[in-house]
Parts: sequence; C-alpha cells; structure tokens
Amino acid sequence: MENIEVITEFHHPVRFYWKGHWATITKVQEYWRDKGDWWACEGKKTFHRVQCQDKLYEIYHDSQYNKWYMYKDYQ
Repeated sequence: MENIEVITEFHHPVRFYWKGHWATITKVQEYWRDKGDWWACEGKKTFHRVQCQDKLYEIYHDSQYNKWYMYKDYQ
C-alpha cells in the first residue's frame, strides 16, 4: 500500500494526491469498514471505491494511524 494525501468533506474523500498529481473524485461508488485483524493489532479501516473522470480506484483510511493509502488502481 502506498501512502497518499487526501482532502475530505463531511468525512468522505473529494481529492487525493498520488504519483505527483491531484485527482478529483467525481463519485464515491461504494464505501465499507473493516475492523482489521486483532491478532495483527490492526486498526479499523474505511475503504472507498472512487471514480476520478474515467478511472476507478480503491483507497482507504487507517483509523489507527490516521493515514490514507492507495489500495487498488483498476487500470
């Protein structure tokens, strides 16, 4: 997973910075929460499947460390 910078509004991502570029999120297709593996001391994660123009990504917020990550690039 690669750390990314995310701008949110009302707890939902609206833009993210990845690979030297800002991407504007045009639609949050879906979001869900994962409790993490207790035996691995993982915190809660909130995943978002987002549309940016003609591209689709999955990003998530790690509540334990208060950081955002790129999870999947559907290209």
